Amino acid sequence: RLAFGEELMNGDDLIYELWPSDCPILEVVLVLQDKLEEEDVRQSAEFFLDKIGTYDVDEVRALITGIHIETDSALGALATTICVQTAASFMVDRDAVQGKQYLAIVLEITDEVPWFHERNGQPETLLKKFLRACQSAFEAHIQTRPLDVNKMRGILRLCGHLFFQGKLPVKIIGEIMYELIGHGSRLLEDGVECALDLVQIVLSKLQETKHGNALAQEFALRLLQLRPSLRRTEPWLSEQNLGARC
Repeated sequence: RLAFGEELMNGDDLIYELWPSDCPILEVVLVLQDKLEEEDVRQSAEFFLDKIGTYDVDEVRALITGIHIETDSALGALATTICVQTAASFMVDRDAVQGKQYLAIVLEITDEVPWFHERNGQPETLLKKFLRACQSAFEAHIQTRPLDVNKMRGILRLCGHLFFQGKLPVKIIGEIMYELIGHGSRLLEDGVECALDLVQIVLSKLQETKHGNALAQEFALRLLQLRPSLRRTEPWLSEQNLGARC
């Protein structure tokens, strides 16, 4: 990589900026930088993901799989980059096609990308690092004041789709909801809005099991306690539906 000051450069810009016509002698200084591999991985992943819509999804998946990964930190950079891009897509739309495509790529290539370490006897795969990146993003944003509701929605929608795909356990959804609307939560109205958004994605999956259905019931009662008017605006919170689930 070559840089001019702080700016990474490529293509014809290198000749124009580094070797102007009135300067016959060119001095090149090579600087070794830490974390260059991680930065290369991040930039490559962002570039390839942006091609969805222009390239076929299978082509993009092949490009992502072909990114050169030699270290655990580079694998983490790939997972974090895709997580950030996926959450950003879901921030715009709960059912964003692009976000679902990003998520599908992670799920499909996780066994094809090399991994380097184990944790508790389990390989630290791309998917494991992707899930950890989601957790880190949620934990970081839940502490910010004022809460960035749009960014939080993107993260929660991603978590909801991961749960729907069977990649997050019911327990994690319960913990997230407690952070949003539990008795110790200080998010108030923002917490209710975010919780409602998450429930829209996970409700039908929760209701497939006895434990999940009980958790959904708990969410419903807490939401009505915080905002009674939801009984009129949210059909799933009607007395009839709640009674049927009891």
